Amino acid sequence: MKVLFFAPHSAIWVHAFPEALVAEALRESGHEIVYVTCGRQLFAGCIAMSAQGVASEAPDGRKAEICRMCEANKQLLRTSFGFRGEDLAALLSPEDLAEVRELLAAVTRSNFLELQVLGVDVGHAALYEFLVDHKKSSLEFANDLEWRRYLAAVENTLFATFGGRRIIDREAPDAIVVYNGLYSVNRAICMLATARRVPHYFMHAGGNLAGRLQTLMLAKGDIFDMLRNVAAAWPALREAPVDPEYAGRVTDHFLELLRGRSAFAYSEPQTGGSGDLCRKFGIAPDQKVLCATLSSYDERFAAESAGALEPATGLLFPLQVDWVHALIEYVRERADLFLVVRVHPREFPNKRDGVKSDHARRLEQVFATMPANVVINWPGDNLSLYDMAEVTDVFLNAWSGVGREMCLLGIPVVLYSKTLPWYPVDINYVGETLPSYFAAIEQALADGWRYQNIVRGYRWLAVEFGHMLIDIADSYQASEYAPTGLVGRAAAKMRRLLRPDALHRGDVGRRARPMRAQRQIASLLESGAETVLDARVASPARAVPGADEEAVIRAELARLVKAMYPHGNAAASKLGKFLEKLAEPVHVA
Repeated sequence: MKVLFFAPHSAIWVHAFPEALVAEALRESGHEIVYVTCGRQLFAGCIAMSAQGVASEAPDGRKAEICRMCEANKQLLRTSFGFRGEDLAALLSPEDLAEVRELLAAVTRSNFLELQVLGVDVGHAALYEFLVDHKKSSLEFANDLEWRRYLAAVENTLFATFGGRRIIDREAPDAIVVYNGLYSVNRAICMLATARRVPHYFMHAGGNLAGRLQTLMLAKGDIFDMLRNVAAAWPALREAPVDPEYAGRVTDHFLELLRGRSAFAYSEPQTGGSGDLCRKFGIAPDQKVLCATLSSYDERFAAESAGALEPATGLLFPLQVDWVHALIEYVRERADLFLVVRVHPREFPNKRDGVKSDHARRLEQVFATMPANVVINWPGDNLSLYDMAEVTDVFLNAWSGVGREMCLLGIPVVLYSKTLPWYPVDINYVGETLPSYFAAIEQALADGWRYQNIVRGYRWLAVEFGHMLIDIADSYQASEYAPTGLVGRAAAKMRRLLRPDALHRGDVGRRARPMRAQRQIASLLESGAETVLDARVASPARAVPGADEEAVIRAELARLVKAMYPHGNAAASKLGKFLEKLAEPVHVA
C-alpha cells in the first residue's frame, strides 16, 4: 500500500511530529510512504505563519523567518524518519505557475466563488481559515486588506491543486493523509483525491484538554465525516458501562476546564463565587435559573462556506437571536424563572485571538434592554461557566460542547435541534417544535439534577476521549501548559534556553519504536474503515459490570468535588450537596 502524506506545515511542530509518527507507523507495517512538504511555496501566507501571528501582509523578512523554521523542521523529520518525497515547490512547472498567475488575476469580488480547477472548488476551499481568522458569518469583505488576505489563500490553494495533481497522478497512491482536512491547501488535496477515488484521511490532536497532544483523531474524510460516523456508532456503545481508564480521562478534561488554562477553554477559571453571582444578577432564592449558552457562528459558517458541512435547514430557530427572543418572551411573565443568556466568549477577543465577530456586534445592538428576570452574561463580565453551573437548574444549548460537559455535573440540558450539536442528543432533552421545546424545558426543571445525566455524560465522553482516538503517549509527551512546582519550573527554564531544534530532536529521540498504536494505525487504512471506532464496535472490549461502573463514577465525582470545593464547602450550594452525596463510596460485592 502506498500512502501519500501532504505535510506542508512543518513549522507547527505539534502537527508535524505526530504526523510523522503516523507515517512511520505505516512504513514500519510494510507500507510505502511519500512525504510531500512545502519548500517555501506557500510564502503568500500560510497556516504555519498565522499560527505564529504572522499575517499574509507581514514584511517578507518576518515571513521568511517562519519559512526557515519550516525548512529546519522538515529536514529534521525527513532525515530522522527517512521519508522520501518532494517539496510542493519542486512539483510546480513554469506552466503551472503561469496558469496560477492567470487564474488569480481573473478573480474578483463578484466571481471568487466560481473558481474551480481540476475538480477542486478553489473559491470555496480557500475561505476556511480566512473566515475563521476573521470570525465572519457572511461572505462580505470589509476592506481591501481582507480581500488581499483571501487572495493569498486562493493563490496557495491553487499551488496545492496543481502540485497535488502532479504528485497524485505520478505516484498513484492508495491513500492520502493530511493534518486537518479543512485547511484550504489540504482540502484541495482531498478534493483531488475524491475526484480520483483515492481514500483520504485527516488527523488532528484529540479534544481532551488534559492531554490533547497525547491522542490523535485519525479517520477517513474530515472531522465532520468522523463525527457523523461516531454518532452512528453511539447506539452500540450507549449501554456499555464506562471503562475506568476512560472515566479518569473524562474527569481530567473537566478539571482542566475548571483551571481555564487552555487556549481552547473559553471560560474563565472557576472561582467558587456562586453566592456573589446570585447577588450580582439579582436572582431570588425561590427562582429557578435557566442559562442559555450561545454558540459562535464563524467556525460553523466557515465549514459550510468551504463545502465541508451542509448548512442547517428547517431549524426551530433559524438564528440564535430568534432563540433568545423566544426564551425572553417565555420567562417575561414567569416570576419563578430567571434567564441568563451567556454569549460565547469566542465571539469576542480571547486567549487565542483579538478579533470581535460580526455576530457579537449584532448581539450588542439587539440586547440593549431586558426584563428584570433576564440578564446577558457578556465575556467582559469574566464569569466562569463553572460558577454559573453552581446556580443553574437547566442549561439551554444551541450546539456548544457545554451540552455534554454539564451532564458530568448532573445538570439537565435542553436542545432545540437534533442536527446542530456534534455529540449524541440523547444525553440531553430535545424539542424541535415550540410546544415540545418548552415542554422539554419544563420537564428538565421538574427532573432537576439526576445521576443518570452523569452516567450519560461519562459514557459519551469516554467515546470522545477514548474509544474514537489513537493513543500516542508512548511517543509524544509534550505538554501545552507551564509546569508547576520547583523542579518542573526549573526544567522548563532549561528547555527555554535550548534552541527549538534541540527540543525537537529530543522528541524524535524519545519516540517509541515501534509505537504502541502502530498496528491500530495500519489496520485502519488496510481495512478501509471509516474510524478506529469501527473495529471497537465490531469487537467490543469486556464491559465492567454496572455496579462497578457506579463505583468508578463515584470515585471520579469525588475528584470533581475535591477540585470544585477545595475547602470542603460543598454543602454551601445545592449542586455541591448533590455531587457530594453522589461521591460517597459505594460497596461493590
